[in-house]
Amino acid sequence: MRSRGSGRRFARAILVTGVCAAGAVFFWTAREWRTQDPRASGSANAETADPMPNIVIRDAAALGSPAAPVVIVEFGDFQCPSCALVAQQIAPPLKARYVDEGLARWVYMHLPLAAIHPFAVEAAQAAECAGTQGRFWELYSALFARQALVDAGQIRDVARDAGIDGGPFDECLARDVPAKIAAQVALAYDLRIGVTPTFLVGIR
Repeated sequence: MRSRGSGRRFARAILVTGVCAAGAVFFWTAREWRTQDPRASGSANAETADPMPNIVIRDAAALGSPAAPVVIVEFGDFQCPSCALVAQQIAPPLKARYVDEGLARWVYMHLPLAAIHPFAVEAAQAAECAGTQGRFWELYSALFARQALVDAGQIRDVARDAGIDGGPFDECLARDVPAKIAAQVALAYDLRIGVTPTFLVGIR
């Protein structure tokens, strides 16, 4: 991965996509991700090139060392059953083996599928509001662990039971949905990602 300003982008990636409704995970083969539009360098194949957009992760919630050689980007939805499976069963051993050892950085990006999950946007906003208290990952875990309450729209109850300070949290939820959530959704669509969970694994 290379840097441009404070943003980051991948040089290579493996796309791993899980289909929420089916609860399955599919593996795509590795492919090159261009670090710049080849038209800028006068490539002979510029007309047929398919440049990938930059993946800016500086504002996203993350675990692990910023210097880790691998970055795992998760696009998720707090009402997605397969995302809950990842959070509860798949992510913990991966984090213990790779993130905690400084080998990988885990980044979460929002992709609330509002058409089928009516409380997903509110849940994403709740996680960001918890993040203002330094508690994003605590609420991340709680929302997936108590997904039935999220499905019922009882997101504030989940946050309260997770120890989030209710006053500032409620004030934050009353504001507009953070622009970063919309930006992350737009990025997902730019990458042609439309299901959750989806993972991008980038190597520096």
